[in-house]
Amino acid sequence: MTDSYILYSNEKDNQHIFIRKEADGKETVVSSREMELYSKSYPTTMDLHHALIRFMFDVVDGSGTRRSTVDDDKMESILSVPFDKMKDIIG
Repeated sequence: MTDSYILYSNEKDNQHIFIRKEADGKETVVSSREMELYSKSYPTTMDLHHALIRFMFDVVDGSGTRRSTVDDDKMESILSVPFDKMKDIIG
């Protein structure tokens, strides 16, 4: 993976925060609370995305084999979805 990702989830407050740090040091933050201003369904989408990420890492990392470059590329493409969607919504 070329970018690094941090996913925070506050279940009590029903809020998700995703941070992407690109190789050049640029950080982008997507929060479900902020995105709700643009799309009422976005927080639910982030809930589903977060669950998918947890499942994906459990399956890939629990497989007993080392991650391949293909695995990393696929995982990064899924991790970047909220950021790509944010660009589509905000413009």
